[in-house]
Amino acid sequence: MNISNSTFTQNISGGSGGAVNLGGAAKISNSTFGDNSSSRYGGAINMSSVSLSISNSQFESNSALINGGALHNFRSTLVLTNCSIHANISDGAGGAIYSDYDATTNLNNSIVWGNQDSTGVGTSSSSLNNGDGSYANIETYSHSLIQGINPAGVNNLDGTDSGNDPLFMAGSGDLRLQAGSPAIDAGDNTADPDGDDGAMLSIADLSVDLSGRVRVYNDTVDLGAHEGGYSSFATDFPSVSDDPNGDANGNGVSNFEDYAVGGDPTDPTVGANPTQLRGRELSYSYRSSDYQLGLLQNLQKSKSLDADSWVSMIEGVDYVLRQSNEADGKTSVTVDLIDRGDDKQFYRQLFYSN
Repeated sequence: MNISNSTFTQNISGGSGGAVNLGGAAKISNSTFGDNSSSRYGGAINMSSVSLSISNSQFESNSALINGGALHNFRSTLVLTNCSIHANISDGAGGAIYSDYDATTNLNNSIVWGNQDSTGVGTSSSSLNNGDGSYANIETYSHSLIQGINPAGVNNLDGTDSGNDPLFMAGSGDLRLQAGSPAIDAGDNTADPDGDDGAMLSIADLSVDLSGRVRVYNDTVDLGAHEGGYSSFATDFPSVSDDPNGDANGNGVSNFEDYAVGGDPTDPTVGANPTQLRGRELSYSYRSSDYQLGLLQNLQKSKSLDADSWVSMIEGVDYVLRQSNEADGKTSVTVDLIDRGDDKQFYRQLFYSN
């Protein structure tokens, strides 16, 4: 069975496997499991005597009353490649993963963080619990970050070091990585998402991550389901993000506007570049990045300044692009306005958050 590009959410099982109870071999890719629950084992997935490979997928806020808040591995072989597993809960053991009865669990390029079981949040047991030790369960780790564990293996990050917090974006379900995350560029491009020892492809052959963005950015794949480096007003300027209309640097421009045009709302020496009109030449700037969140901008015109009179400007109809230059995360644009014979026209650059 193959499952791809799917979302499993708010499913409930009175037995095991809140979303999927697996009895045969399967491959899962580019999928999301969230808010599923089980009365017994495996809040998202329960597997028994099977092989299962999961890649480019995330598990968040799943729960199980006994063991395996996200995944319960019983006598199976589980291969996780570029997966993010966060905020799952088990009332028993293994908030994220529970393995038992000669089970094998392999984690590659993956993040397990912030999960909870009866031992607490972020403990080794809450990340991966291998039962009572009566069986020869096998866990292997490569290029992964597992909270509470500093695993042997190849190029894993120390999950016992709080400084290795993966820095997920704020907000439930948003497991994209903020800029500065230690998980960025920490993966292995040759990792095998099919779990078949490279017979088919490597993670570098996948074109997109779970967010639909380029899977390998900056030459080396990131850990988890999403390529990272995302930033926002809140992550870049946390000291003023709760006061977007304030003017922390005293330059007469609001904190959010300062940020939006590429300035520093906390530093009066790094001010905003306001929209400027010289004859029919209009110049403006905006903060830009491949991974900028929460910022949209729109060039608009109006004849009257009435609130409902503003309309978006269209290239080729209202203006001709003269130049556009990007440097240091800011794009500066100059356009030549097309003379439409209007008596007067007002222009503005509107910024808003998505």
